[in-house]
Amino acid sequence: HTIDDILDDLDYLLAGFPEAAIEAAIEKQNEMTPILLDILDDALKDYDLLESDYLAPTYAMYLLAKFREKRAFPK
Repeated sequence: HTIDDILDDLDYLLAGFPEAAIEAAIEKQNEMTPILLDILDDALKDYDLLESDYLAPTYAMYLLAKFREKRAFPK
Protein backbone atom coordinates (compact mmCIF):
# COMPACT_ATOMS: atom_id res chain seq x y z
CA HIS A 1 0.00 0.00 0.00
CA THR A 2 1.15 3.52 -0.75
CA ILE A 3 0.41 6.38 1.65
CA ASP A 4 -2.29 7.61 -0.75
CA ASP A 5 -3.88 4.14 -0.88
CA ILE A 6 -3.93 3.97 2.90
CA LEU A 7 -5.52 7.40 3.22
CA ASP A 8 -8.13 6.60 0.57
CA ASP A 9 -9.10 3.44 2.45
CA LEU A 10 -9.36 5.30 5.76
CA ASP A 11 -11.47 8.24 4.55
CA TYR A 12 -14.89 6.59 4.36
CA LEU A 13 -16.37 3.26 5.38
CA LEU A 14 -16.90 1.61 2.01
CA ALA A 15 -16.71 -2.13 2.58
CA GLY A 16 -16.25 -2.96 6.23
CA PHE A 17 -13.32 -2.36 8.52
CA PRO A 18 -10.20 -1.38 6.50
CA GLU A 19 -7.93 -3.95 8.14
CA ALA A 20 -5.32 -3.95 5.36
CA ALA A 21 -5.06 -0.15 5.42
CA ILE A 22 -4.71 -0.12 9.22
CA GLU A 23 -1.96 -2.74 9.05
CA ALA A 24 -0.18 -0.83 6.29
CA ALA A 25 -0.43 2.40 8.31
CA ILE A 26 1.13 0.65 11.30
CA GLU A 27 4.00 -0.58 9.11
CA LYS A 28 4.55 3.02 7.94
CA GLN A 29 4.20 4.60 11.38
CA ASN A 30 6.94 7.20 10.91
CA GLU A 31 5.50 8.40 7.62
CA MET A 32 1.88 8.23 8.76
CA THR A 33 2.19 10.00 12.13
CA PRO A 34 2.47 13.60 10.83
CA ILE A 35 -0.31 12.96 8.31
CA LEU A 36 -2.59 11.54 10.99
CA LEU A 37 -1.87 14.51 13.26
CA ASP A 38 -2.83 16.83 10.38
CA ILE A 39 -6.08 14.90 9.87
CA LEU A 40 -6.99 15.43 13.53
CA ASP A 41 -6.02 19.10 13.41
CA ASP A 42 -8.10 19.69 10.27
CA ALA A 43 -11.07 17.86 11.79
CA LEU A 44 -10.93 20.08 14.87
CA LYS A 45 -10.73 23.25 12.77
CA ASP A 46 -13.61 22.28 10.47
CA TYR A 47 -15.68 20.08 12.77
CA ASP A 48 -18.97 21.61 11.63
CA LEU A 49 -18.18 20.79 8.01
CA LEU A 50 -17.33 17.11 8.47
CA GLU A 51 -19.57 14.59 6.75
CA SER A 52 -21.09 12.01 9.08
CA ASP A 53 -19.51 9.12 7.16
CA TYR A 54 -16.01 10.68 7.08
CA LEU A 55 -14.04 8.36 9.35
CA ALA A 56 -10.44 9.46 8.81
CA PRO A 57 -10.30 11.35 12.15
CA THR A 58 -11.59 8.28 14.00
CA TYR A 59 -9.00 6.02 12.40
CA ALA A 60 -6.33 8.69 12.97
CA MET A 61 -7.12 8.74 16.70
CA TYR A 62 -7.05 4.94 16.83
CA LEU A 63 -3.69 4.72 15.08
CA LEU A 64 -2.12 7.57 17.04
CA ALA A 65 -3.23 5.95 20.29
CA LYS A 66 -1.73 2.66 19.11
CA PHE A 67 1.50 4.54 18.30
CA ARG A 68 1.35 6.16 21.77
CA GLU A 69 1.75 9.52 20.06
CA LYS A 70 1.57 12.09 22.86
CA ARG A 71 1.12 15.03 20.47
CA ALA A 72 -2.32 13.69 19.59
CA PHE A 73 -3.50 13.68 23.19
CA PRO A 74 -2.18 16.80 24.93
CA LYS A 75 -2.94 17.23 28.61
